[in-house]
Amino acid sequence: DIEAKVSRLPKAGPNVAYNTAPTRGPRVAFVEGADEMHAAQKVDGGALCWFADLPGYSTRAVSTAQTPPHAARASVGDKHAWLDNGLVRVKVLPNGHVSEVTDLATGWQALAEGQHGNRLIAFEDHQEEVTNARQFEVVENGPVRAAVRVTHLWRGCEITQTIRLTAGSRRVDFVTEIDWHVSHILLKVAFPVSLSTETALYDIQWGTIRRSTSRHSDFDAARFEVPAQKWAMLGDDDRAVALLNDCKYGYDVHGHVMRLSLIKSATSPDPVADQGRHVFTYSFLPLPDGDRAELDHAAYDLNAPLRVASGPVVPPIVEVSDGVIVESVRPVGDEIEIRLFEARRAARDAELRFSRQPRNLRICDIFGETERELPAEQVVGLALGKSQIVTLRVRLS
Repeated sequence: DIEAKVSRLPKAGPNVAYNTAPTRGPRVAFVEGADEMHAAQKVDGGALCWFADLPGYSTRAVSTAQTPPHAARASVGDKHAWLDNGLVRVKVLPNGHVSEVTDLATGWQALAEGQHGNRLIAFEDHQEEVTNARQFEVVENGPVRAAVRVTHLWRGCEITQTIRLTAGSRRVDFVTEIDWHVSHILLKVAFPVSLSTETALYDIQWGTIRRSTSRHSDFDAARFEVPAQKWAMLGDDDRAVALLNDCKYGYDVHGHVMRLSLIKSATSPDPVADQGRHVFTYSFLPLPDGDRAELDHAAYDLNAPLRVASGPVVPPIVEVSDGVIVESVRPVGDEIEIRLFEARRAARDAELRFSRQPRNLRICDIFGETERELPAEQVVGLALGKSQIVTLRVRLS
């Protein structure tokens, strides 16, 4: 696993943040037990440090962390709390509902007017909303991250949600801990949004799929829930919203309402399925300009958080142009295998930029057999078809 591989790296430096995600952008690292640190925010168990722009598959010394140009802040009153980081403003109600997610640059409200997001809905023979919060308080107040915590007690199950907003990101995280002790109940979360389209886009391995948001045909009705990996998106290139997750993969999008399945609690074949403690995070992301690069970065950031260990500071092996994702990088003998794919469902001319001069570069099949040689240059052009997957082998100087 990742921790075992990191532990085998040479210990040649101070605390280093390891980015195991392919995208670049603002990132936050948690340093366990840190007493003092440049530009850090103290949190339970350690400290946070913030990087304005961290390339994919690279490392950075924790000492180079920066102070966010606009701090994330939280404030709470009798009837609601505000989270604000200069990019978005979020209004959280004492029952855990979110009544406003506003993009501050454009004034766009991503939630449907008069409707609330983060509605926890339990389905049995009927549906019932979880709204009986027992605790509502600010638990983090910047500059790196701001958060409020809501605790529910429902049918003997304790549900605690820490709603977070991080500096430099529009993504609103719902860090959820549940002590679950009921059966035959499906728990979902719902976000009614301020736009609707005929189809929704879903993330899958090595690409995306589209599914209808209507139930007009039997075929579409039979596909009411869609299996997806890191996110589902509703919208277009002009404006969109996305619902992200780190381990929950069942989505349904009907009209303008996006929902994610959280706990099923069936009793067959396992009579005690889903009983006990659950810890997971889902996130709501407004995209005022429909930027897929921002969505991809937010999704990988959620699913592959920075890890801190002692080791060398190294640049990324390769960087690629927008619309292409390097999904894996691994050593194979004296070569490095790089597997990438076209991520926007359109043919494009990509550019690869290596941190060191390649000695040789080739396109291979999945068995490593050469299909075509490429120029051994630090910047190389590569024509990709729609959703095409390409495997490269490179030997660096």
